[in-house]
Amino acid sequence: GYIFQRRIRVKEKFLDFDHLRSGRCTAQQFDRAVSQLVPILSEAEVSALLAHYAADSAAGPQMGRPQLVSYQRFTRDVDEVFAHAELEKKPTLQVPRPGTSLQSTGFRPASVDDEVRVQHILRRIALLTTTRGTILRTCFQDCERSDSTSLMCPRYGGKVTVAQFWQHFPFIRDFHDADMQLLIRRYTTDDGDIHFQALDKDVSEIETERAASSMMMPPLSARATASSKLSQPSATYDRPGTAEDLLDYLRGLVSERRLQLNGAFHDFDRLRRGLCTLNQVKSVMTVLRITLSNKDLEMLDTLFGDGNGGFFYRHFVAALLGAEPP
Repeated sequence: GYIFQRRIRVKEKFLDFDHLRSGRCTAQQFDRAVSQLVPILSEAEVSALLAHYAADSAAGPQMGRPQLVSYQRFTRDVDEVFAHAELEKKPTLQVPRPGTSLQSTGFRPASVDDEVRVQHILRRIALLTTTRGTILRTCFQDCERSDSTSLMCPRYGGKVTVAQFWQHFPFIRDFHDADMQLLIRRYTTDDGDIHFQALDKDVSEIETERAASSMMMPPLSARATASSKLSQPSATYDRPGTAEDLLDYLRGLVSERRLQLNGAFHDFDRLRRGLCTLNQVKSVMTVLRITLSNKDLEMLDTLFGDGNGGFFYRHFVAALLGAEPP
């Protein structure tokens, strides 16, 4: 990992000790080169490497003392993190991406106190990525590939620093600071980094489940009979939460089903004043196969009601479509 992060050319450290290019060097030269390559290694670790590669007698020509250490085999083993050696002899080999062997495959998100809230946050992120067409992992990929960040987190390791997570998270304005802190605590690694790849995996699983459930729901078409419309399941909002959560949920349904909201409200507004009643809103939601509870209707009335039983549906439609209200 130390070599991969800094893109160090290991073999160049040994060439000055091997003018004949025999692939071997002395124990003192090996110790000196390894200490320059990775200064953080202790004497015991360097001695263990020395004993391991000094026992190799198959690589290179047979050499006498004092060149008893095969640095050629050492460099070949270390360079495996970049690419496999002698690829010209293995044309059909599937070559993995550089640094794949360093990626943490055993990372598990940490458990938090409010697990229900975390699942709700993940569902909201999945909904936002679907409605806005955002690919979550691509927002952080520049942080793990550029030269300026190679010393802070491993390249292609699926991790970023906390500051980078705050900077590149695409929905920072849609969540409170408490929700963001809860998300950070869940995906923080032992080194203090944020494992965004694990976050993207959890969000993708939620998107897959939602897509599978929507595929099982037959589309609402003009040719469908009245009996088939009644037999179609209604979408329910299992956790109302705040008014913004409700609007996010409705935005997702409008985007997934390509619903035409204005046409549904025009049936109740012959004069095109942009005003209808709350009961008519409930009727429109029923036609669109969206079941809202009384609490949901009260939240909508608080946001878009006129206080006298009227409902400004044009402002409601503009809020769902992301357009300017008329």
